[in-house]
Amino acid sequence: RNYKMAALVGSLPKFRNLWTDPLRCFHLSTLFTQIRILRRPICTASDYNPLLSHEGLPRFNEFQTTHVAPAIEKLTHDFESDFTEFETKLQELYRGKDTLIDQPWSTIIEPLEKIGNPLSYAWGVTSHLNRVCNSQELRDVYQKAQPLVVQASMKASQSVPVYDTLQNLHQKVKESSVSLDEGQQRVVKSFLRSARNGGVTLRGKEKERFNAIQLRLAELKNKFSNNVLDATKAFSLVLTNPEDVRGLPESLLQMTAEAAAAENHTDLKETRRNIDPKSGPWKLSLDLPCFEPFMKYSQNRSLREQLYMAYITRASQGESDNSNIIEEIRKLRQEKATLLGFENYAMLSLDSKMAGSPSEVWKMITDLHSKSKLAAEKELINLQVMY
Repeated sequence: RNYKMAALVGSLPKFRNLWTDPLRCFHLSTLFTQIRILRRPICTASDYNPLLSHEGLPRFNEFQTTHVAPAIEKLTHDFESDFTEFETKLQELYRGKDTLIDQPWSTIIEPLEKIGNPLSYAWGVTSHLNRVCNSQELRDVYQKAQPLVVQASMKASQSVPVYDTLQNLHQKVKESSVSLDEGQQRVVKSFLRSARNGGVTLRGKEKERFNAIQLRLAELKNKFSNNVLDATKAFSLVLTNPEDVRGLPESLLQMTAEAAAAENHTDLKETRRNIDPKSGPWKLSLDLPCFEPFMKYSQNRSLREQLYMAYITRASQGESDNSNIIEEIRKLRQEKATLLGFENYAMLSLDSKMAGSPSEVWKMITDLHSKSKLAAEKELINLQVMY
């Protein structure tokens, strides 16, 4: 790598005519961009990382927990470097409110999206796996990497050069000085709203406090999710009476019988040889593939109630109790909303939604309640007659 960079830099004096020859002239920033890319770490076959491949579908089968830290560290570093360069170019283009940028979509919006795509893709894959293939090892690396991603996100949303340029573009569109189609205008408005709600207009101590809140909220949300997952995994109910599983489909009987047998056999083939889905035992859990069909097909009212109560009270007691976390999230959200000029967090949340205001939400709920209650009462009577 050093050899390539030295060779490229050393060749500059030999090509001074590049800056004057109109047939061979190229922008100086392009050359420096190439130099910066050469200085980035080069992946070899031995350190291949699927999180750095952003084409096609995610390569889940190649993913390992050890891929997260190096990938996110590299991608956040690259993002911040590329974004800083992008801001510099925007400042060169944007000279005030009278600036008219040529081809604004390809000059501003498309580069802005491309810069963020690699990090967004890799973090999306990591976040998904943290939800569906959760382990303590993955939790640890996820928790360590999350602040880097949040900080990168704040850098983008709080960029004054980007915000000023987009504000100018939005104004030029309103004045008909620049033409954007309806979809493009919506994207520009969305960027501006995200920037405002991301703290771009805050300064000094208010900005510092806002950023601290963002980092803390990300940490709390992660803890909240982990507690719910732990509480879900901690619950189980073993049934031995065939009367308790009346009405359940064969697929659910098979799955719950395998779950019960797996407690005594680690080998999957051995587990399946030692089960009888019709005679049990059957192990129930709060995982959705078990919970939902059981609630739908079980003919045992008391068991349905037991599972339902367990499901809706997850993470409400013991080591996985989310009560204090919920209260802290609520307070921080209110403080965040106040810093951004909103009356409450509901107003902030609805700023990007169709409803527009809490009163509109309640109006819709009230209207839906009044119009659906009569039909629901009729269905209840039919069910009571049936059973």
